[in-house]
Amino acid sequence: LCDQKHPVVLESITFPEPVISVAIEAKSAADQDKMVAALERLQQEDPSCRVRVDNETGQMLLSGMGELHCEILVDRLLREYKVKANVGKPQVSYRESITTSGEGFGLFEREVAGEMQFGEVRVGIEPKSSEGGVTFDSKAVSGLAQDLLKAVRSGIIETADVGMLAGYPLMGVAVNLLSVKTRDKDSTEMAMKVAASQAFREALKVVRSQLLEPVFKLEIFTPDECTGAVIGDLNARRGKVHSMSPKPGGQVIQAEAPLASLFGYATDIRSLSQGRASFSMEFLQYSPVPAKVEAEILNRLGR
Repeated sequence: LCDQKHPVVLESITFPEPVISVAIEAKSAADQDKMVAALERLQQEDPSCRVRVDNETGQMLLSGMGELHCEILVDRLLREYKVKANVGKPQVSYRESITTSGEGFGLFEREVAGEMQFGEVRVGIEPKSSEGGVTFDSKAVSGLAQDLLKAVRSGIIETADVGMLAGYPLMGVAVNLLSVKTRDKDSTEMAMKVAASQAFREALKVVRSQLLEPVFKLEIFTPDECTGAVIGDLNARRGKVHSMSPKPGGQVIQAEAPLASLFGYATDIRSLSQGRASFSMEFLQYSPVPAKVEAEILNRLGR
């Protein structure tokens, strides 16, 4: 019916991207396989339903077109497919960075399996553009065997997966290898890797760390009479309005807001506009969390 050669051409069906997600997990190992099969069946029946696993939080996320849609999907999962599952909100995947420079020293000297292991590493760290991850520079050290240098780098990069503030991955950190001491036969890859990891952790202790949060770009269409309410709601969510442009029937607002404040936004914006406003969102960047909010997050995590 959608073929161009058909005498009556009907518009193709397009399914928009989901706007909200909930975290879902099976209550027992026995329910896990049943839940996965049920979620696959739901996706086949409802193209606007999406399921994915967040690689960073490890959560299984069930996404839909709104909170009511997600509630219905969860209800079907529990009632029709008899799956016992826990349902909650997805976690925000934060990042950590640093704002000052510092140095750290690591020494590993121990007997392992009857053989002596030795490694000594000193590193310096400094902040850089948060758009990148962790970079490693070894120009200050020459003559180190490539396998040992690779072990030092590996120790630092692996350690960067867990920050000092709340255990989130680090980004925006430049690591410089300042010095290395080795001993013939005693300096193994394992010893150098552990020493590098220790040096990096020590350097993190002397610098100031900060929490970064994912910020999303928003494009909102709202009727003229609801513009004030929508902007006020954005301000309450720590959002920033960049521009407004008129469009027949209303205004198009270009803004940005942290992901942590956007849960439930699809429902809230419909309430503010009697169901007439709409929006789209996409990831923009990671930005520093305000000090007050950072303290609340760390307190909630017990840090």
